[in-house]
Amino acid sequence: MLDHVDRLIASGVIGLPDPSAADFQIGSSVRVVLAFPGLHPMAERRPARDLALRLFPRYPEPIPAALPLA
Repeated sequence: MLDHVDRLIASGVIGLPDPSAADFQIGSSVRVVLAFPGLHPMAERRPARDLALRLFPRYPEPIPAALPLA
């Protein structure tokens, strides 16, 4: 998935200075990946990571591995 996002950025489909709806949809999905500590390293040093952090610099994280039972 991240490779595909990086290709979309490289080809200019997303990641331009003026974000489109696609930027926000894809960027928000990548931002969720970044919030999981176990998945975050997969996105390091990628254009997809940079896009997600540019569009969503503040995000509640980390997402816990398991939520406590109520």
